[in-house]
Amino acid sequence: MSPARFTLRAPLSIAAVVPAVAGPFDLGTVVVQVGLDLNPTTGEVEVKGPAGSIPRILAGVPLQVRDLRVDVDRPNFALNPTNCEPTSTRATLIGSPSAADLSARYQASACADLGFKPKLTLKLSGGMKRTGNPAITSVLVPRSGDANIAGATVTLPATEIIDNAHINNPCTRVQFNAEQCPAGSILGRARAFTPLLEQPLEGNVYFRSNGGERELPDIVADLRGQFRIILVGFIDSKKGRIRTRFLDVPDAPVSKFVLRLAGGKRGLLQNTEDLCLKRPRASLRLDAQNGRRLITNKPIGTSCKGKSKSGKRSGKRG
Repeated sequence: MSPARFTLRAPLSIAAVVPAVAGPFDLGTVVVQVGLDLNPTTGEVEVKGPAGSIPRILAGVPLQVRDLRVDVDRPNFALNPTNCEPTSTRATLIGSPSAADLSARYQASACADLGFKPKLTLKLSGGMKRTGNPAITSVLVPRSGDANIAGATVTLPATEIIDNAHINNPCTRVQFNAEQCPAGSILGRARAFTPLLEQPLEGNVYFRSNGGERELPDIVADLRGQFRIILVGFIDSKKGRIRTRFLDVPDAPVSKFVLRLAGGKRGLLQNTEDLCLKRPRASLRLDAQNGRRLITNKPIGTSCKGKSKSGKRSGKRG
């Protein structure tokens, strides 16, 4: 058989168009289609062909593949990573009676030259008074051309604590994998916009148990669309302040990420004081794929309106 040439037929599959020539026999063209997907945790592209996808016998003639080449020539189909750590392309070839695992080393260069200056805003709304349960909205907007986000850590002010009365019925890992999370485990919604896809990835944000690995359940954003990406945030306490850490973000360009957690009866947070008396502040740490880091302490927006005579924010109390 002569070398195969792969061409993209659809966003979710690759077709191998193979001229089948065995000695004096010209058996025409064989089209082998395999699925193209993303690993939901790492974001790595995975091309999976089922056993027998490359025929061994065609029209009664045994076919022996001596050379298989992949040529991806669609413009802008692939982008370089912004992390220059060594990596590899891995493959498993299944034959008869054995299989072979292969890899080819790959490493990008000049990642340190990329800038990193994303913007992250936080806003609390709804219940502003003491013991209220505010909703929280987080909006992350990376700068075009910068290194991609690798991780994000948000430490809320001491005025916010976990409302233990609202921690009920978190989704177990078994339920999550079976896509059977109870309604009570849904904390909110998330949306991720990327220049690589026409439509954003979006889905529910769950409170998911972690099998006792951490004291509190995790926040898990289950993003769906053309592909599926799962982002896991670890919740803990640092010096009496609630901290959420997303530590394993895939190296992919994102133009905007929006996370909205519900308030009120479904609110995870509870105020220890009136947020309209003094504007709360959060500590933020954003990590880039190329090793850069942005650390800042910034004010959190609120739904309070107006100012008191002392100049402090006041307004809606409910």
